[in-house]
Amino acid sequence: MAYYSSLLTEFTPKRNFNKIFHPIIDETSPITIKQGDIVELSGVHESGKTQLLTHWCSKILTSERWPTSNRIIVIDCDGKFSIIRLHAMLRQEIGENTENIDELLKNIHIIKCYSPAQFLDSLDSVLDILKDNISVRFIAVDSISAFYWQERHQAQQLGISYWSYQQQYVNKLLRCAFDYDVLLMCIKPVFVSHSETGVRPLKEYMCHLWTNHVNHSLITTRSVSDNGTVSFSLQLINPICESHIQTSFTFNSNGVSFY
Repeated sequence: MAYYSSLLTEFTPKRNFNKIFHPIIDETSPITIKQGDIVELSGVHESGKTQLLTHWCSKILTSERWPTSNRIIVIDCDGKFSIIRLHAMLRQEIGENTENIDELLKNIHIIKCYSPAQFLDSLDSVLDILKDNISVRFIAVDSISAFYWQERHQAQQLGISYWSYQQQYVNKLLRCAFDYDVLLMCIKPVFVSHSETGVRPLKEYMCHLWTNHVNHSLITTRSVSDNGTVSFSLQLINPICESHIQTSFTFNSNGVSFY
């Protein structure tokens, strides 16, 4: 089934998501974020990752380009993805008409996971959905390392490495992107260590099977000035084009604003 799906999508024009990710990228950019790509959104705690994901979901749901094929699946492992927040962003996009917003919200499917086993089961369910629903074009996981310590413990009990354990769900995620031509975004928190020399990120904890297939890396940062002002930035890194693009953003009760 997946093989024939891959053959079908190979000859289907790839939808371009650059307008959705404006202004970090636009339609004139040499970089293209398209169906079948894998995007990693990483950053330290409270650097706006889930806010950005919600913003992009609202943009996809309200896109006039794909009125019949703009369905989204969000696998929420952190319990941070808020339908109330998405509702507010949609209201900002299309106005106060509640019926229109409710109609758009029918196109997003949110799966809540509370354990590694549930995460694996949810990915099987998503693959089943994709077999029968070609209108799904965007899948997001928030976050891919939510069960880091539980997974390490289970890997130890099984007598395998943590990376070997990861490959169980990484393989399923790759199938979503490659077999069904879905744009896949996974949020990956950056863990840091504090020492006398300052704060530095810990080494990569995702397996090579994952890191070797990431097409675009979006990195968020959060900084606080001397007067207490909080600012956020977003950087896009594309290893193939060796391109680095950066913009700043803020968010309020209505959504995300770039500047």
